[in-house]
Amino acid sequence: MHQLEEVAIENSQIKLVDAYKPEEFIAKFHRAMSDDFNTAQALAELNGLFKFANQVLKKKNEVARNATAFTLSKQIHQIGNVLGLFQREPMQFILELKQQVLPELGITESEIDKAITARTQARNEKNWQESDAIRDELLSKGIELRDSSQGTQWGIAKQLGDH
Repeated sequence: MHQLEEVAIENSQIKLVDAYKPEEFIAKFHRAMSDDFNTAQALAELNGLFKFANQVLKKKNEVARNATAFTLSKQIHQIGNVLGLFQREPMQFILELKQQVLPELGITESEIDKAITARTQARNEKNWQESDAIRDELLSKGIELRDSSQGTQWGIAKQLGDH
């Protein structure tokens, strides 16, 4: 979605990418919603719109690509509004979700940061046993660590019920 919005330009005079028929996507979505509120089909239509958006982003004709991206972005937001999706910026949503889940896990962001700092120090000292113990302790509380060249990032473990 972000890539689509980055290249989007509004210009009703520019010809859109040939295969793009905005009214067809909206009609399919409305049919799904009119069919006893068939959200599974409505989401499938939205997924089709995303697939098409990815194809558009690969187009060489920059002018048509960017104009089509603008229209696609508007459509995706329009459909998303009906379904209650895309209401917030993704990073803001993730931060809010973390703040909601952490109290349920019985841990604070400060405690996680302290544990990551201690684990980083243990790794720097090649104390792998301590490093693994800290990682395992966080995982037992539902916090998953991901190491990269930019440092250690944390997230909520996918399978909380297993911890």
